[in-house]
Amino acid sequence: MSVKCLVLFLSMMLFVSLTTSHPVKRVAFFGRLPDQSSNFGPYSVDTTLKFSQMVNNIGGAYDPNTGIFTAPHSGVYMFNIHVISSYEKGAVITLFNNSRIIATGYGQTLHDTASITAVLNLNIGDKVRVDLLKGHIIDNDGIYSSFTGVMLYE
Repeated sequence: MSVKCLVLFLSMMLFVSLTTSHPVKRVAFFGRLPDQSSNFGPYSVDTTLKFSQMVNNIGGAYDPNTGIFTAPHSGVYMFNIHVISSYEKGAVITLFNNSRIIATGYGQTLHDTASITAVLNLNIGDKVRVDLLKGHIIDNDGIYSSFTGVMLYE
């Protein structure tokens, strides 16, 4: 075997090794609250929001039935949440990592935006969710309220 063939063979083996033993882990989702005839809330208890109108759910880590994201891989993730308040109550949302409060967003007046952006270091199986605080209201037009998450890197 010539040196050129050996180098080409070893280069191909290295390429195959790198691409098969270290596959790219893709995790991303974007969901909206569903449109409905009445507003979300006010509830008598803090309530996990279900962003069930999925635009995409790459990796399937967000469960639109429960409103919970479960990290499929350890790594650094970024989350963005935006909701629109309704009526005089305003909207207060809280981002949780497992049972730990990460951040709270507040929209004070009618059609004000409550927003949260967070970068979290998650382990496999960690849960992330957004709760609407009891007594607060989100507008019923779901296109204005969304939850996005993406894995940035391992």
